[in-house]
Amino acid sequence: MSRRNEEQLLRHRNQMREWRKKTPEKNRAIQKKYRTTHPKIVASMQKIWQDKNPHAHYLWNKKWRLTHPEGRAKQNAVHKQRGFVPVAPNIFNVPVDWHHISPNQPHVVALPREIHRAVYGKHHYAYNASVLRQLYGLGDL
Repeated sequence: MSRRNEEQLLRHRNQMREWRKKTPEKNRAIQKKYRTTHPKIVASMQKIWQDKNPHAHYLWNKKWRLTHPEGRAKQNAVHKQRGFVPVAPNIFNVPVDWHHISPNQPHVVALPREIHRAVYGKHHYAYNASVLRQLYGLGDL
């Protein structure tokens, strides 16, 4: 792309940014219409963002669960369904999180918070299973 085309593109982006700031109601209506008419495209873009930013997605999801009634209800239902049965006492002198040994079982063990929160997303259980094997000598998880 030539320098002139890049400058035009940059100018156009700045104009659009200013228009969005000046007319938030119209912008919201346009975005809502786009989301309702193109749900597959929006879902694929969300999935790409989630894969690129797992920690940010975790924080966003956590905030949503704490602030929205339907998110809070969903979180409570999951915790009630799973349960909470400590397998071993807390042996650490640092802040801990209770980690479920298996995603669908109620059994939990204490892990130092920094270790437990080191990995989020689809690798969370695999990472923490290796840590549990080292700390507690648990067999195949």
